[in-house]
Amino acid sequence: MKPVIANISLDKLDVSLADLVRTAVHHDVVDQYAEAMTAGDELPPVEVFSGGAQCYLADGKHRCHAAKKLGQKEIRARIHRFRTAPQAYEMAVRYAASANATHGLPRSAADKRAAVRMIISRPEYAAASDSEIARLCRVGHILVRLVREEMTAAGELSGPASADQRDYKPQARLRGGSVADGRGGLVSSLEPQAVARPNPVAGPERGVEDAQDAGGWVPPSDYQAHFERGRALVRDVTELVSKLRGRIATSAYEPGGEAVSNLLSVIDRQLEQIQGDIADSVPYALCPNRGCAKKDRCTVCRGRGWVTRHIYRQLPNELQQQCVVVSEGRS
Repeated sequence: MKPVIANISLDKLDVSLADLVRTAVHHDVVDQYAEAMTAGDELPPVEVFSGGAQCYLADGKHRCHAAKKLGQKEIRARIHRFRTAPQAYEMAVRYAASANATHGLPRSAADKRAAVRMIISRPEYAAASDSEIARLCRVGHILVRLVREEMTAAGELSGPASADQRDYKPQARLRGGSVADGRGGLVSSLEPQAVARPNPVAGPERGVEDAQDAGGWVPPSDYQAHFERGRALVRDVTELVSKLRGRIATSAYEPGGEAVSNLLSVIDRQLEQIQGDIADSVPYALCPNRGCAKKDRCTVCRGRGWVTRHIYRQLPNELQQQCVVVSEGRS
């Protein structure tokens, strides 16, 4: 059934999932939303999954707080309807696990960990791999491993879900107490969270405009546009894939969707592959051969002045160390 946009009573909402994955209320954000509502701005609808008499809030905690602060009794919602409450709750869990990964108020490290804990604790995900849970929660798989190990040590997990049942390889400790995630990512040993960097020997990660190296070379200013366009494409694809995943998952519980439910894991892997291929194909780092732009003889970048993440991963370590990885978070 296609989701509908409608007003829903705030008192009717079960906010337990939203509270679980949002570990704190940011009152400055609530104030900003309240001011926008007062000014007549239309905020995006909150995400609600309903089944039977239950209505589960999966995304929109701060918007609900803002509405209550203004004394409103209802809020605009996108309502995903299911035949039963258990079906609605399951889909709400899946949605809440990655809510705000690509939009809205960014998730804190604690929020990401809370999402992972929520999924790992559920019996239906007991046999799921770290990578599968990481994709569902939109985090790095090493964070899933760290949370699993912590929960196992605390006696919160047992059986197939526990770290004891996983064939984990020893983690490589790097200088500064960080941990290599096996795919080149880094996780701080003090505050574990995924870092989007494909190799631990990468050069400094920053914006093009800050990329002057020790030798004094400064990249041309027009490079910034290349990286911004690449980031914009990745963001757009990520958002589209997220919406497509949600629509396909919803259809699995609609009448006639039984065959779709059998293909969910296959479709998810294919979408993940598409998303990864796009991210690997846009500008990622400045060429280690300084000032080589427009020189076709450069065997690394072919005269572009930058390399993709796919090319970067193939470079020898000494060349990776000379690259300037442009921060994916700047725009």
